[in-house]
Amino acid sequence: MITVDPIDERAKKFYAGYGFVPLSDSAKMILPMKTIADLVETL
Repeated sequence: MITVDPIDERAKKFYAGYGFVPLSDSAKMILPMKTIADLVETL
C-alpha cells in the first residue's frame, strides 16, 4: 500500500480522487494494493 498524510481538506479530496481511503484511527490515507494492481493492469 501507499500511505500519505494529507496536510488539509483540499489534499484529502485530491488523494480521495485517486482512490486513497482514510484510516479509521489516524489522519493518514492509504491506497490499497488492490487499487494499485487494478491501475497497473490498465496500463
